[in-house]
Amino acid sequence: MKRLLVERTDMNQLHDMGLLIVCGGQSTRMGRDKASLPWQEGTLLTSLMTRARSFAFSHIVIAGNQPVDLRTLPGELYAMHPLSDLSGRVRLSDAELAAVEPHDVHRLEWVLENERTLSIFLTADQGEPCGPLGGLAVGLSEGHCDAYLAVSVDMPLFDNFDFGDVTKLRSHLGRTPVDCIVPTINGNLEPLGALYSQRCLPVIIKLLQQGERRLRAIFDHCPTEYVDVSAKAYAYKNVNTYNEYKAIRALAYNSTRQKPIISVVASQSKTGKTEVATRLIKALDALGYKVGFVKSDGHGFTMDSEGTDTWKADNAGAKAVAIAGPTGYAILNKTEGPTDLMTLAEQLPVDIVVMETRSRGVEPIIEVVTEAPTNFANCITPVDKLLAVVYMNDNEAFSQENVLPSDGVAVFSLHDIESLAKWLVKEVCFD
Repeated sequence: MKRLLVERTDMNQLHDMGLLIVCGGQSTRMGRDKASLPWQEGTLLTSLMTRARSFAFSHIVIAGNQPVDLRTLPGELYAMHPLSDLSGRVRLSDAELAAVEPHDVHRLEWVLENERTLSIFLTADQGEPCGPLGGLAVGLSEGHCDAYLAVSVDMPLFDNFDFGDVTKLRSHLGRTPVDCIVPTINGNLEPLGALYSQRCLPVIIKLLQQGERRLRAIFDHCPTEYVDVSAKAYAYKNVNTYNEYKAIRALAYNSTRQKPIISVVASQSKTGKTEVATRLIKALDALGYKVGFVKSDGHGFTMDSEGTDTWKADNAGAKAVAIAGPTGYAILNKTEGPTDLMTLAEQLPVDIVVMETRSRGVEPIIEVVTEAPTNFANCITPVDKLLAVVYMNDNEAFSQENVLPSDGVAVFSLHDIESLAKWLVKEVCFD
């Protein structure tokens, strides 16, 4: 009786809010399990859980049909028997954490030193996958809070955990409660990243029985409040394909830099890097951006002609030479060894930097090739880091069908640089 009382007391915190992570189904467009994709120091799933831990969630519910990899969670995880107290927990090994089956392991305890222990519940659809609506249904059925923030696992940048006021979801005497609080971005609904009351569950079950799969159908039947979160639109970006995943990873990299950077690389010289880079600069300039250009030169270079005053100062031993004119300035700074291109790029007074290099490209990486590709085996950039290629010989029409979608590489011709520029600004430069 004591064990049962402890367990029921832990689980029935109806005044609290829980986090529901919808992991989805087969990830057919992605070509691989989304939850296990690498992200920061973990995976899309464990990174999301780690970010959420600092918020006052009563517990976390993971809804999905695939085994989840929880090895990269900090701290330790323990499996719990449904009727056990904390003394009955069993620590999971790395091998067990690599593929935690939602059908086999029902409840985990997430223990982190000097922080409160957090319960994790895993649940799976019992029948045919029904999309996010089905995930929401099984998650709410598993949960024991009166409200849940439902987030999709494929939202790598999500950090808006406290956008809504959960007290609005609670019943108050003499008032009609709100059952959903839904974010909007420029008028568009974001059903994942929204708050849902347990009172939505009967409506969701009925919708599923009617063959409905759209989350937004809930709002036609449940009292709903809408909150504009346009200022944090980046947080709601999701990834459905491997190319979108690589683009949002590049966007995350650029968010930590002083200036967004786009690398243009090629396996050898005279391939067309400079032509692609200059056309890209022109296209970005036409979009209203101030663009900088950084290039490495393995043969060395001079910045002024023989006999000029700056040349004389340089030859006299000056370590840095600068010249200012009515419309600009230039600086030549001598160093003991090669200067890192990233250091140069982030010092430029521009909006975006195009970096041309053969072997030191940073994501996002655009590789220049001669012919329209059928695969990317001959590229110098590993496929998992290659965002796009530009092919120089566009005498023949290119068909994207020739490229494996699982590679996640976008393909553009030399004469479609304008489209490449618009796509890059949207996906990796925080437009």
